Amino acid sequence: MILNELSKSLPLSLNYLDLNLVINPNDLQNFLKNFNQINLKRLLIRNRSSCNLDITLNILKEFIKENNSLDSFSYCIRNNSNFHNNLELLVKEIQSFVRMKSYDDLVIKVDDDGKLLY
Repeated sequence: MILNELSKSLPLSLNYLDLNLVINPNDLQNFLKNFNQINLKRLLIRNRSSCNLDITLNILKEFIKENNSLDSFSYCIRNNSNFHNNLELLVKEIQSFVRMKSYDDLVIKVDDDGKLLY
């Protein structure tokens, strides 16, 4: 529901997006379809779900391969040792399309007053 509503209000000039929520692969796929006209440069995803992880990775892989404007990408999930090997495969498959970095290296942090934290 959150991804569906968010997709309706994304500005065309969006450069940075940090999604930190429980992700349903079907909702994610529908959400990413709306990125055709947005020149997103940095996408960070912190998935709070441990369900359908392989499907989610495949959706992200296809999105990254089709999205030429994306410069940096990060994906993290709860500690799941079985999932770790699949995430490594994703990195190998998409590293020629986008730079993969750790979530903490890409996230922009702000304090309660809106000031950037370094």
